[in-house]
Amino acid sequence: FANLMGELMGLYECIIKGEALPALIADDYVDLLRYINKQGITKGEAYWQEYLSEVEQSSYVPYIKDISKRNELLSNTAIRLDIPAELSERLTGYSQSNGLTVNTLLQGAWAYLLSRYNNCDTVVFGATVSGRELEIENIEDRIGLYINTLPVVTRIDPNAGIVDWLQALQSGHTTGRTDYSYVPLNRIQSTTNIQGHLFDSIMAFENYPLDEALQAMDRVLQVGGINSEEGTNYVLSLGCYLTGKDIAISFGYHDALLDREAVHRIRDHFVELLKSMASGVDKLSELSYLTDPERIELLETFNDTALAYPGDKTLVDLFSQQVSQTPERLAVVCEGASLTYRELDKKSNQLARYLLSKGVNKEELVAICMERGIAMIVGILGIIKSGGAYVPIDPAYPRDRTAYMLADTGSRFVLSTSGLEDVVGGYEGVAPIYLDEGWEMLGDYPSSLPDLGLSPDNLAYVIYTSGSSGKPKGVMIEQGGLVNMVLWHQEAYGLDASSRGALYAGTAFDASVFEMHPYLTIGASLYPIVEEDIRMDVKKLSGFLKDKEITNCCLPPQICREMIDEDIALEGVTIVAAGDVLNIPKSTSLNIYNNYGPTENTVVATWFAVRDNYGSSIPIGKPINNVQVYILGEDLHLQARGMAGELCIGGIQLARGY
Repeated sequence: FANLMGELMGLYECIIKGEALPALIADDYVDLLRYINKQGITKGEAYWQEYLSEVEQSSYVPYIKDISKRNELLSNTAIRLDIPAELSERLTGYSQSNGLTVNTLLQGAWAYLLSRYNNCDTVVFGATVSGRELEIENIEDRIGLYINTLPVVTRIDPNAGIVDWLQALQSGHTTGRTDYSYVPLNRIQSTTNIQGHLFDSIMAFENYPLDEALQAMDRVLQVGGINSEEGTNYVLSLGCYLTGKDIAISFGYHDALLDREAVHRIRDHFVELLKSMASGVDKLSELSYLTDPERIELLETFNDTALAYPGDKTLVDLFSQQVSQTPERLAVVCEGASLTYRELDKKSNQLARYLLSKGVNKEELVAICMERGIAMIVGILGIIKSGGAYVPIDPAYPRDRTAYMLADTGSRFVLSTSGLEDVVGGYEGVAPIYLDEGWEMLGDYPSSLPDLGLSPDNLAYVIYTSGSSGKPKGVMIEQGGLVNMVLWHQEAYGLDASSRGALYAGTAFDASVFEMHPYLTIGASLYPIVEEDIRMDVKKLSGFLKDKEITNCCLPPQICREMIDEDIALEGVTIVAAGDVLNIPKSTSLNIYNNYGPTENTVVATWFAVRDNYGSSIPIGKPINNVQVYILGEDLHLQARGMAGELCIGGIQLARGY
């Protein structure tokens, strides 16, 4: 455009001076086409294919509101960033002292942010080139559209030196810009296996702003006060301008795709990163882009979960205290049978005494393999009261998995019921104890609680997960973390002695921990669901919940979705969805909470009240009491709000060994 205006001003000057007009030669791009034919488009494509060979995924701008319109709307607004003079001077000095252009420095900053935003080490974005570096005679003075957008690729290695990385970025892009910028972008992208858009952000760099270029021309006609409107179809266009040592950046976008707040956040990240780069740090791993308020929000505000709780108590303490308060209330009701708190306490104490008589030691792992029911609950409490830790085994497990778990835990005993002899019998060194056949035998043992001096750091249970190695892995949960979860659950869901909980999960699934212990330590009643057809048929299940006047239950997300599809209403029932991704297909009257947590964090780490939220992406919410949650990138740096990453959990509920 400057060339065009320069010619116009020159012609105007000739006219007013009465001079002959110079001959103007139209550029019909014949020389460009000859150049491309000489170089060969295939050769150019081969270069770009090699250049893009490490790109495995697209690199996208975060916070976009409608991904279906990515790169389809022309940007209609912009936010300008004028880098403070002192920082601009430091950045230009940094570039010059290390043999870099300011353009490369800004490209590096954007590449680093994209790696954070996309949580990947290899990123790609677009760079607008003028096309004036091609070896065509007088190309700098020609009037025409030689512009092209080329991909810029770089790999972010946290251990790499910043200067070395930037120099490699600069040299790596120079060849493509100078020798192969004639290849159209669509032909370049066709050399990759990336589906969809390769990137949705571009950078354009100007060393000399247009108005200053025109003002520098010594002409009679002068042009000033230029306002230009620029727009691209990309989600975010970064226009970078350098005047002397002053750096300015324009962030162009369409407000239907990005909120102004989101662009402000990206702008602030850019500034913080430039400050970090200019601070003198050596390695990429030392760079930081989060603002101080963001860091405080992520580390402190979001994780302000500290709440005093009886850290000296165990599950046995909570249960015994509840027995003394509500001894005659129903604790467990199952298929016509029931136990009061006093009866449940007595039977579990007697079982604990029996196990102790068999030589069970503190923290010894005792297996339990039985279906949901009263005997199962007596067995779990009896093991814990004996000082042991229970190891649940699903009766449906393949025999080789059961054998592995028994051998891995060194269990000497497995609690079970008659009818499961083929499941639990025949393992060397493991003695089955059939509780339903031994109630009378247990009556010979004292009904008082053994005084073992259990502490919060003693094991409560060990649940096996699939394990990353392919073999089941035992997760060891201590009493202290279990107590924290129990007390949080009671507070969060408003449990009291009038509550009624359904026991849906089997003991080998840690949701059963969630379903049992908070209720048996507050005086509520527990109703195990024994029949499989009731558990799997949402209409029968809803009938069970209504018939038993259940107030609280934990259900798999798939069951929740089926209930919503069937328009089932459960007034007065609080449902916790856990164990898988929760999708809510439509608005529902069901009172659902989305709980998330790995087994290694004592069942639950975060929770979210669904209420009027529905769709394919239900949040997992915020951390529960005394639990901290952080989203970290691949190199364990904090990710910005809204960015994908690894979920890392801390706090009192972590399993032993973490």
